Amino acid sequence: MPPTKEGQMNVGQAILKAGPSLRVKTSQAVWISMMALGLALILGGFYAWQITSAQGAAVTTPVVETISAAALADRYGLQVSLIEVTSAGNMLDFRLKIVDADKAERLLSDSDKRPRLIVPDQGITLFASPTLGQTLNFEEGEEFYLLYGNRGGTVKPGTFVIVSFGEFQLERLPVE
Repeated sequence: MPPTKEGQMNVGQAILKAGPSLRVKTSQAVWISMMALGLALILGGFYAWQITSAQGAAVTTPVVETISAAALADRYGLQVSLIEVTSAGNMLDFRLKIVDADKAERLLSDSDKRPRLIVPDQGITLFASPTLGQTLNFEEGEEFYLLYGNRGGTVKPGTFVIVSFGEFQLERLPVE
């Protein structure tokens, strides 16, 4: 500690001379400062979490256009010919007929737009299994199939499904 002139005190000496009341006020000030800092950290973290949560929600909920089966044929050259429960209830057979080869090829060549079946009443999405031995010829009048697993016969005849192609989906269609 630097030497003091006569009559002057350093901080430590002033606290000792003032007695317990100044020591209590100093410890209260430190305690209040620590609490304010802790509260600021908590609020800052909560605010950052709110911002990142809101951004994540916006990214994961894309807007999907719903179109009719007739619009699918007009815009994308495809016609739904069958959605049927098959294989003793363990599979769904989904068939599409090509009515305009150029439009159908543009749509189906993008793997992100391969048809998925959404069962809205049960909150499940079914993805097509690889169809072994089927080669897709983009010729008008050609019909092709996709098979979807239906474990436990979850989807029954009469259930409504939505066929989703990524950016757009069809109106609800009944399963035969």
